[in-house]
Amino acid sequence: MTKWSKRGILGLCMVFCTILTSCSLLMQRQIVLSSQSNIDNIDSKNKTFYIIPQKEKKTKSITDINIENTIKSVMKNNGWTETNKNNAKYIVTYTTLDTSYSGTNYTPTYGETTISSIDSYGTTKGTANTDYIGNNAYTDYDYSTNTSYNLNYNYGITGYMPYLWTKQFKGLGIKIINKNNEEVYNGALAVDDYSSISDVDLIAYFQSIFANDLENTYGQNQHYYCYMNTPTNASCKKLSFWF
Repeated sequence: MTKWSKRGILGLCMVFCTILTSCSLLMQRQIVLSSQSNIDNIDSKNKTFYIIPQKEKKTKSITDINIENTIKSVMKNNGWTETNKNNAKYIVTYTTLDTSYSGTNYTPTYGETTISSIDSYGTTKGTANTDYIGNNAYTDYDYSTNTSYNLNYNYGITGYMPYLWTKQFKGLGIKIINKNNEEVYNGALAVDDYSSISDVDLIAYFQSIFANDLENTYGQNQHYYCYMNTPTNASCKKLSFWF
């Protein structure tokens, strides 16, 4: 039995983590943003805000803290100023969704289907037996024939094999309302993928898409192509068409 030193195990772990990180950085996803914005109802001279989660929690998770910090950063990049709840003209709320769903799909199986042609091969063997009666010779012939056949088949789909698939869905929604409870912005970011989607990835996509264009990202079902530059930073490009 091979004995592993602590240094060797640590080295293997570092290599394994590097491989996982590299795979994560190569992951490219398509993101859907559905948003509505009433820019005319935003007071450009008093863009002060206070942020609270849509559902109040006694204890905030690390993800909640990271989301709030990211929203604050995005808001400030778009000319907003954070203040306390009493002095803020706008309230920013957010909500998250994390779920998965599964289904069954089918993949074709291939093999021999119908007979396309038949090849036959034959061999004939014979023997001669001669008998004499007096001066007369009488010859009998015995023949044997062996025939073999080779069947040629067409190839195609012979059936379908079922397989299960699972997709993960993550969403991050942000809403901005004024003191009269009138909605001035409502946006929802959705990620739907066969691979595992981390909270860090979702926050990075949000920050990239909303970086400097929060109030102008209005419209239904805008599509983005995103990939991770680093473990915590993403780049997203808006697509002019969807496929």
